[in-house]
Amino acid sequence: MSSFFEKRILALHYNGVYISNFDLQKVASAIGIELDLAQREKMLKSLLKKAKEEGKSEILLQELIELLQRRKKNYLELAYLYPASKEILLNYVNKTDATIEWLKDSII
Repeated sequence: MSSFFEKRILALHYNGVYISNFDLQKVASAIGIELDLAQREKMLKSLLKKAKEEGKSEILLQELIELLQRRKKNYLELAYLYPASKEILLNYVNKTDATIEWLKDSII
């Protein structure tokens, strides 16, 4: 797996969402993969490898998309509740939307 994929998923700068190691563990659990807590980069590499080995790459992509969609919903709710933060939050929403579309076209 390319390091660009990993950076795109883990970097707030690219995707608009901070994905914690706990988030990665929950995603893994949702697709039936056991994943120990560790550094996020290590966890993502392990998750991608295990998903590929077990033929669960497509479902992994779907779980990542769903995680991003939940965070996007949270951002939109916060933007509504706190109008002064709307500009910043909508920037994150735009990055998240772009990452969701990118993931839909990704092959892992």
